[in-house]
Amino acid sequence: MNCLNDFLKLAANEDRFRMIVLLFQEKLCVCQLTEILNLSQPTVSKNLAKFRDTKCVDSYQSGKYIYYGLKANDISVNSFLESILQNIDNYPRLKEDSIRLAKKDTFITVCNSECNK
Repeated sequence: MNCLNDFLKLAANEDRFRMIVLLFQEKLCVCQLTEILNLSQPTVSKNLAKFRDTKCVDSYQSGKYIYYGLKANDISVNSFLESILQNIDNYPRLKEDSIRLAKKDTFITVCNSECNK
């Protein structure tokens, strides 16, 4: 993220803020985000579009998956997110997301089964 203003606009929405925290920690594909956040695929994709519009994510393709990561170039944004992660126990929803993040590799199976429907 190049601008604190963009960060604040994106972070004003709870779903997007949760995505920001996850993408700050790891590069994830849409199906992983869908499963970790327990959100629909269209909701995740719509929010990722907002990230792309503000150029706040980097992406790369690996096989049939596109992985997204947060592009946090602002020192104040990085400090804020690091502080959130250091105090994750104070944020139950974010802590739950982080616990599910540890299982991210199992969610690729969900991607594969969704593709085969």
